[in-house]
Amino acid sequence: MNHDSPIAHDLQGALKGWLDEKEHRSGSQKTLSAYRDTFASFLAVLGNACIDYDDEEMIGAIANVIQSWAGKSRKGGVAASTFNVRVSIVSSFYEYARRHGYLSIGNPAMRVSRRRNEATHYAEPRAAEELRARLDAIDRSNLIGMRDYAILVVGLATGRRVGELAGLAHGDVQVFGESTILHFRNMKGGKTHRDKLSARVALPLHAYLDAARKALLDEGHLYTPETPIWLGFSPRDRSHDRYGVAGRYAIAGVCKRWLYTSQTHTLRHSFALMMKNAGATVFEIQASLGHESAATTDLYLRQRIQQPDNPHAESLADVLGL
Repeated sequence: MNHDSPIAHDLQGALKGWLDEKEHRSGSQKTLSAYRDTFASFLAVLGNACIDYDDEEMIGAIANVIQSWAGKSRKGGVAASTFNVRVSIVSSFYEYARRHGYLSIGNPAMRVSRRRNEATHYAEPRAAEELRARLDAIDRSNLIGMRDYAILVVGLATGRRVGELAGLAHGDVQVFGESTILHFRNMKGGKTHRDKLSARVALPLHAYLDAARKALLDEGHLYTPETPIWLGFSPRDRSHDRYGVAGRYAIAGVCKRWLYTSQTHTLRHSFALMMKNAGATVFEIQASLGHESAATTDLYLRQRIQQPDNPHAESLADVLGL
């Protein structure tokens, strides 16, 4: 593309405004670099195909380029999550450019179907009876058990993503009289969210926090409002101190240890199912999960719990002569 053309100037203006908006929303240089580099890669492929990014007559061809480019890497294919992120980044630019008058054509990325994320797909909800049994099995006489129990209870009661749970700090736990409110700052898309806990959910959380603070003080550590609330106990979680920080991997380990799955999204899916069974509307569940689209929430609610019962088990036993 000729960078002295009016189109190029429009492109540079749109790019600058779009990236400025992303930097303001996320506050992360890493995220900003990912957006910049990913879109530059897309433009390079588009340029090699001799297609202008704003050619309305070529919008179908642009969509085909997005489809092909998003699914390739130097080693071949890419994971579904990587494909979806790339398409979403390109879509974000086109939506920004259209919204601010840089473009009049449609968004070609909207013509590209997202790929199913297998990790999320296999995050199946758990039945209430099973969850109760799993929680009851946790030994809460020690700090590790208290932490594991609190993580699962908070995750199941709020439906928050693993990164949002892992990002909780002591200052994010706000107590007003009998009310406990969790302030989630580390949310997808740079958003924030507040969840008011019921007294029964808050009780094990506060029991763990009291024990965790005492453990830190006994080790000579001072905790501040920015200190993460989840203590890490494995060598992976800590450096030289006895206690480290339990991040995403540690929470996945908690899910694997007690729910028999490392798919932390199981907490969100189970939350959605419990909300549905409690009589919540789709829109209430959507708001609680922070989904932009009700269609995403609907996918959660369409999932079915795998039942261990086989109504034909006795017949199979007869066939086998057992």
